Amino acid sequence: MHIVYDERMVATTKSYSPSSRKPALVMQDWLQHHPKLPRIVSAPRPATVAQLHRAHDPDYVDGVLNCQLQNGFNNTDPDVARSLPWTVGGMITGARMAVDLKATVCVPVSGFHHAHWAHGGGFCTFNGLMVAALDVLADDLAEHVVIVDCDYHYGDGTEDILGHLDAETSKRISHFTAGSTFRRASDKPRWKDWLWNVRQYVRGLRLKLGAERVLVVYQAGADAHVDDPLGGFLTTNELAWRDGFVLRNLGGVYGPLVWNLAGGYQVEPDGSIPKVLEIHRNTLNEMISQ
Repeated sequence: MHIVYDERMVATTKSYSPSSRKPALVMQDWLQHHPKLPRIVSAPRPATVAQLHRAHDPDYVDGVLNCQLQNGFNNTDPDVARSLPWTVGGMITGARMAVDLKATVCVPVSGFHHAHWAHGGGFCTFNGLMVAALDVLADDLAEHVVIVDCDYHYGDGTEDILGHLDAETSKRISHFTAGSTFRRASDKPRWKDWLWNVRQYVRGLRLKLGAERVLVVYQAGADAHVDDPLGGFLTTNELAWRDGFVLRNLGGVYGPLVWNLAGGYQVEPDGSIPKVLEIHRNTLNEMISQ
């Protein structure tokens, strides 16, 4: 089990979303339930401007980091700008570690898939999923990257960035986003079929290219929970099943996988997020049990 974390990933900014402060809360919760975690936590290297430019318009990157353009929280908070190289750098470090160790690696950060080529939104500023994917491809650490996005919302930013890449590079990245596919109650049983189809696709790629040449980037969204104010169709147990299925069938012995957190807006009146933390803790437990 491998975790990439540094307190510099954390920012405090006024927002409906707790995502900027969530890494510290998640790690605190995980350490409470798994006291031996510090033994396996690695610090990330911050993302460089050049790495960010691969997935975003350079003017947008530079403007956000200089606090001249709005970030995904619709502000120019310098604390957010300071944290961004570390959150994205965590994904890069985790992806490279997963490939190097042929293992499953966790990066407890969120706020990626609504970040477009030239603008942020939806509490997402830079698309760490795409920056990490492009980094491992640029250094030929993988032949193909599969992004499995199980946030409740559609990964529109990821799709936008894919559309800005050259044809050869975009062919080497597959993007599966659960998005809003299952919003109707009658669609609920279909989410398992969707996961099985992704599993078959990834296994086919790994048979063709070799397991070590295909990296899976998994986004474990907590906002698909039935009680989430911005989501809502899976129970806590069903979310745990989803995470276990992905980690068991797409990572581990089958090949490298890096996963991060996403979504989760069940905030208590005092600002705490115990229900979101439980969902993310269950994902970690599924990783431990593999």
